[in-house]
Amino acid sequence: MKRHQQYNSSHYYWNNPQTNIIPNKLQVAAAAEPPNIVEYFDLTRDNLNIAVQLHSIHKHNLEEFKNLNLSLFPVVYNQKFYKDIIETHPPAFSRLAYMDSRVIGAISCRQELVDGVCRVYIMTLGVLDPFRKLGLGSLLLSRILDVCQKDETVDHILLHVHVSNLNAIRFYKRNGFSIQTVVEGYYEKNAGVNPPDAFILKKSMTQLSVTNSNSY
Repeated sequence: MKRHQQYNSSHYYWNNPQTNIIPNKLQVAAAAEPPNIVEYFDLTRDNLNIAVQLHSIHKHNLEEFKNLNLSLFPVVYNQKFYKDIIETHPPAFSRLAYMDSRVIGAISCRQELVDGVCRVYIMTLGVLDPFRKLGLGSLLLSRILDVCQKDETVDHILLHVHVSNLNAIRFYKRNGFSIQTVVEGYYEKNAGVNPPDAFILKKSMTQLSVTNSNSY
């Protein structure tokens, strides 16, 4: 499968305490997919064309994903976070982006049941600095939104974003997310994250169109 699209990218950070992980038909369908999902895309911007491969995250590329996160985020994720990605969450909820053989970006999500509502939570999404503004961030986001569209039980998708991360906030607003509330002290256990507060951004599954607006 090869697609020709033009997307926009971004880079940001967040995490969230584990909540209930639910098995449902989306997880069953995702588990039935091959262990390594591979998709091919051409990203085009300003007459520059770059071939990108998106792989699901699994035990054979998990170290690459860990190293990417260490390069991108001030938050250090524990071993349970990585174990759950490859053992609990369906492969359809993660993508690791490669240009040639180099990892340049990733997204990881989980599905939750909270107060009887099924939702998808974005745990991480990031792109290495030299590869921003090529559309990779929006491409990664669009792949997860496509997965969500296949499950009519998913009510919304959401994430936490640091209150001072204006680039991320603008990116998500352009892609149909809106600020719901602020969580004071959300990052208080993460040294060096100041202020330790985060916004919750949310997008309803009735608003799944990813805008092709300019990113940073």
